[in-house]
Amino acid sequence: MKARLPSARAAGGIVVGWPEILGHWRLVVADLARLYGVDLTDPATWRRPWPPLRSLILTLPSEPTSRLHRALGGD
Repeated sequence: MKARLPSARAAGGIVVGWPEILGHWRLVVADLARLYGVDLTDPATWRRPWPPLRSLILTLPSEPTSRLHRALGGD
């Protein structure tokens, strides 16, 4: 059985998966830094558990002030 990857919802309830998110990775990096103070260039960030970071990333498509939200067709 194939495992399902978590997805997120963008503006208008559109389901956004990892391919769409990763296609805008530079925006994800900028949004995480600006909105949550997460620096993906800091090695300490990568020593932390993955699930909390994944959760933050999956909130970005529905966060009205995020660059990713706008790139995916948000307001």
